Amino acid sequence: MEPGQFFFRTLWQALSMHVHGIGATQNTPTGLASRAADGAGAAASLGNAALVTELSDVIARQAARAFNHNHNLYDTAIDAVYNQTHVGGSVFHHIVDGNHTLWGALRAAHQARPDDSIVSATAGALEHLARDTCSVSGIPFFTMNMDTLRGMADTLGVSTRYLGDMLTFNAPEVIGAGLGVIPLALGWKKLEGERLAEMATTMTAAAVLSANPLLLGVGLVATGKAISRLRQDGSVGQALRGIGRGAVTTGVAVAVSTLVPGPALLGAALGIGAALAARRGYNKFFSDDRSGR
Repeated sequence: MEPGQFFFRTLWQALSMHVHGIGATQNTPTGLASRAADGAGAAASLGNAALVTELSDVIARQAARAFNHNHNLYDTAIDAVYNQTHVGGSVFHHIVDGNHTLWGALRAAHQARPDDSIVSATAGALEHLARDTCSVSGIPFFTMNMDTLRGMADTLGVSTRYLGDMLTFNAPEVIGAGLGVIPLALGWKKLEGERLAEMATTMTAAAVLSANPLLLGVGLVATGKAISRLRQDGSVGQALRGIGRGAVTTGVAVAVSTLVPGPALLGAALGIGAALAARRGYNKFFSDDRSGR
């Protein structure tokens, strides 16, 4: 089974178990939208925690083998700087060669075939960037030289590799951000502050640990929504329970996925299972505690 298929199959099984648990344990109906949002939120937490590990690179490499193949003059033009100079190496050249931002790719594609229409050049550039998203290095938001990149990393106190990752995004990171957007969209008006606090915690923590800039943006939106909802009808206790649940879910999934020896797929599957069990245990503890055990 391919890594991507394995990841989504495991995640779907965990999500199905979680949603079934919601329906079996709640005494009052919460509505289809709330259940769907809660289940999708759990899937986002578990999935992004798994993507913090080596599994993300496994999926990216598989996607690159399947989709990231150059075959036309636009591709040659966009990759020309790197092919001629090897600036930035395989890890950083998308950031530093100037041709892999949206504007840089459009410029290179147009210069490759000046007589082609803008529509053709734009389509060629966008197709190339889409294929480059299916790589470990991904595509950058903007370009800079290596000295600037190293200087920024030193100023921020992080490694150059980490900063480079935070300034780019690839297919697994798009998947991770998408997993975060779904529960937010479904539960924007339905989810209570505690659930939103949990989602904000898991998304932000996973984004920082995996250097996923897209997910970080989603996490910040979730944080703002959680604060707004808690101000309206929540409490400090609800906020802390949500933050705690998110921290436990992410922490257990990352720890187990990272520490288990062997293939990344095995670690991810065990990490998702352990995090789901920890989340259920956390919910049971606070449910029993509130009922006066």
